[in-house]
Amino acid sequence: MQALLRAQPSKHDMATVAIRLLRDAVPADPWNNPPTWPLWRELLPHVLGATDVRHSLDPTGDDVGWLLHHAGLYVLTRGEPDSAQPLHERALRLRRSMLGEDHPDTLESATNLAANLDMLGWHEQARQLDEDLLTRYRRVLGENHPQTLASASNLVADLRALGRDDEANQLEEWVRSHR
Repeated sequence: MQALLRAQPSKHDMATVAIRLLRDAVPADPWNNPPTWPLWRELLPHVLGATDVRHSLDPTGDDVGWLLHHAGLYVLTRGEPDSAQPLHERALRLRRSMLGEDHPDTLESATNLAANLDMLGWHEQARQLDEDLLTRYRRVLGENHPQTLASASNLVADLRALGRDDEANQLEEWVRSHR
């Protein structure tokens, strides 16, 4: 893959081809999915190389954001939140700029970043992001959508980690009443 990216005459075209090939090759759901991990272990260095910010990549489509999003999930499921964080942050930045703040894929990337922040022990930052996400999910998907309720549950966990049990209890009751 690295040789493909260094090929001439058109690095831009080769990088775009490499990104598309990788998107087709990597499993889409690495989170807690051990059967996908051997292939992810093999392809992760190629994903990281192909999505490196030094490459001039085709700005159309969400292939780079998609790859970074899923690579971050794989790295996080390996128990490496420090390494996963920049992947989640870049995926979220790309998806916000390309798809918009309220697109479901953008919201999913933000959800993963919030989970990553929580795993790092950065509960206040996770709470802030999860609070914003809950507002967006309510507006975009509605009060009773499973993703809205999952988002609220993530915020409950953040509040508990911060010792804000009264707020957590109230929100948890809200979640129960909407299931």
